[in-house]
Amino acid sequence: VAASEMWEPSNAFVLRRGPYVISAVMDESSHDRPLTLSGLYVNLFEAELPIVREITVRPGEQSLLYDLEAADARGDGIVAASSRIEEYEERDGRISFVARGPTGMQAVCRLRCPFEPSSAVAKAAAETSVGDAGARGAGSGDAGTSGVEAGYAGANGMETGDAGMGKAGTWLLQMEWDAPTRTALIRYEHRPGGVRIVIESKS
Repeated sequence: VAASEMWEPSNAFVLRRGPYVISAVMDESSHDRPLTLSGLYVNLFEAELPIVREITVRPGEQSLLYDLEAADARGDGIVAASSRIEEYEERDGRISFVARGPTGMQAVCRLRCPFEPSSAVAKAAAETSVGDAGARGAGSGDAGTSGVEAGYAGANGMETGDAGMGKAGTWLLQMEWDAPTRTALIRYEHRPGGVRIVIESKS
């Protein structure tokens, strides 16, 4: 066996499934060295779904990452969310979807955008009716976006604040834009019946 093919014992497991990278480092093994992974990841074990370029996994720890540079990583759309996402639609410089989860729970969603967003607004999904402009048919579309006003969110990490209720019962959401990865992080609260979130293009 050539020297380059020699097997070396390791205290770490690394498993890749599509864009997902799972790792674990054993605390009872041949050595106690940590595992370091470098790349461009979303850390799925962190509540804020941060972008990380290097992560160290120590003995007794595990990690679950989404590799933004993987060949089969999503070009656009939801990367990860602490909600059930339904009715996702992207068209005409607007992204719309419904987020559902336990009422009152604070939630986050990170998604890749084909444009730089200007704002993210929300409306209770239960308030959506067929009379709204752009109402959905047969369970799809961007219903409940009537009267949404685009407020300037800023780029490269600037946030929109909660400005209270707006037109047609909408409210601004906190949003962070990461230009290098073209991902937006949206913060919101689950409400009965779900929350419809609309992201508007800056241009």
